[in-house]
Formats: sequence, structure tokens, C-alpha cells
Amino acid sequence: MSIPLLVRFVTLRNAHPILAHISNGLTPVVFLFTLLSGLFHYPCLLESSYYMMLFVAFTTPITMVTGLVDWKYRYDLRSIPVIKKKVISSIIGYGFVVAYVSTKSVFALAIAFLLFAITGEYGGRLVHGVANQVLIRKFKK
Repeated sequence: MSIPLLVRFVTLRNAHPILAHISNGLTPVVFLFTLLSGLFHYPCLLESSYYMMLFVAFTTPITMVTGLVDWKYRYDLRSIPVIKKKVISSIIGYGFVVAYVSTKSVFALAIAFLLFAITGEYGGRLVHGVANQVLIRKFKK
């Protein structure tokens, strides 16, 4: 059986985790730049944070599609509670990204930051959960 080209690219090359680090890495920087801009009155930080979040707004849908492909080919679209929570938090988080890009609301940015952090936590549990449990048991001895 041949593996489809999209699956070879997305799943075997780990496109989803790589793309996920864009939104999970830039969103805290955007939040920090926005806070620093407000504290020290540096408009360039506010403008750069806006453009970084615009980049996140364009890459997040691609990240979601690669996550869907991974879910289909790695987990056979099984109903796994962590994946359900991850999908819900990422979709709502993306809504707040769009709200921030539209309104430049710091509140929307803070919620997007929180939800992307939760999404990343769920992804870490999914990928590293069993390995982390073994490590914890090892160090509790």
C-alpha cells in the first residue's frame, strides 16, 4: 500500500509539531512586546507584535490542517479526550487571534496566549504523556 504524498510530507516529516511551535512561540512574544510597548511607550514594539500575530493568523489554519492529517493517520481519528480538548482550545484560541488582529485588543491577545498554551500542554501530554509518567516514577523511587 502506498502512502499518500500529503501524509508523507505532513506526518512523516512532523510538519504539525513544527508549525505548532510558530503559534506557541510567537504568541508569548507578541504578548510581551505588547506589554512592553504599553509600559515604555515604544510604538515599534506594538507594530512588530501586530505583524507577528498576523503571521500567526496565517499559519495557524495550516497548523490545524496538519494536525487533522496527523490525527487521521497516526490515531485513526479515534475519539481521544486530549485530542478533543486540543481541537476545541485551538479553534477558540484562533478566534481570539483573529479578534486581536481585527481590534488590537490586549484582552483578546491574552486569551489567545492562554488558549495556545493550553493547546500546547495537551499536545505535550499526547506525545510525551507515557514517557513523562515513567520518568516521574523513576525519580520518585
